Amino acid sequence: MKEELFKELLESVRQGGAVLRGERKPSREFTFEPIDVRSIRKKYGLSQDKFAN
Repeated sequence: MKEELFKELLESVRQGGAVLRGERKPSREFTFEPIDVRSIRKKYGLSQDKFAN
């Protein structure tokens, strides 16, 4: 691995560690809304077993 790429990787790992320790805020965050599985299953007229398969 080229030294410059290794330095970038090492800095990234250090930044990630700082985020995990709460010393630094993440540059971005992702939020996910819960999926209403029951309504999707009913829309397709599937039982729980068939939907799970």
